[in-house]
Amino acid sequence: TTKDLIAAGAFAAIYLVLLTVLAVMVLPIVPVLYLATPLIAGIVLGTVYLLYCVKVPKTGAIFILALLVGAITSMASIYPLIAAAVWGVVAEGIAAGKRRRSPNALAASYCVFNLTSMGPFFSLLLAKDAFLSTCV
Repeated sequence: TTKDLIAAGAFAAIYLVLLTVLAVMVLPIVPVLYLATPLIAGIVLGTVYLLYCVKVPKTGAIFILALLVGAITSMASIYPLIAAAVWGVVAEGIAAGKRRRSPNALAASYCVFNLTSMGPFFSLLLAKDAFLSTCV
């Protein structure tokens, strides 16, 4: 319904803005913290993800959010988008059906979904030269 689409868009925007703020403004202050981005993002963004899943209990909502995160993190190569799509499908499968109301299923789904924030690291591993050329 229209209400679900508006809620999905709002929560996706909040999630993406917080992820971008963490990755671009806060973590580069101490360069070593760049390596801890998935951990810090996982701690900060968990609440937004769980609210998103509860307010938009439709099949495919988690996958769409994963694709948006993958699109944001795939500036250097396509690998983060591919990885985000895979993790989004797995997270959607964990939270599918009646398990979407289960706190344990949603927590497990988020643990898998949080791997989407590791997108730039996949670029670093799989396309090192392209990644380093964008950093200079």
